[in-house]
Amino acid sequence: MKTAGIELASGTLRVVVLEGTAASHRVALAEEVPLGESPEAVTARRRVLKSVPSQALTVGLSVSDQFLREIRLPFASEAQVPEVLPFEVEAHLPRPVEEMVLSWLPIRSRREEKAYLAAAVPKEVVRQALARLEADGVEPDSVTADWCALE
Repeated sequence: MKTAGIELASGTLRVVVLEGTAASHRVALAEEVPLGESPEAVTARRRVLKSVPSQALTVGLSVSDQFLREIRLPFASEAQVPEVLPFEVEAHLPRPVEEMVLSWLPIRSRREEKAYLAAAVPKEVVRQALARLEADGVEPDSVTADWCALE
């Protein structure tokens, strides 16, 4: 099985392709190419992206575009998180929550509260990243933080 991770950050595109299983894998490809629009950059980018499998492809967005915050909620029901978390995190964001893509992971659980790592990225950043990849013929299965693209 092949798994691929693409990172879009700081004017570069980084690609890693792993072959094997979660228990045993090897790096089949690791390359970094410029994101520019010069003919050389476009050729290099498309050459590398041809080597990327079309399944199990995750794109990692630069952490510099993300807003991370620990949020504590005083209840135990996971079903309430999607309704409550946007209100809890909005005060910590530089723009309205409606303009952000919001996700979260549980990080700690106690009887009286649960803690979540909330991550928010401007929707425009996600749109631009997906449009750039689509222009190069790539359709990722998921978008995540760059530090966990091969999770």
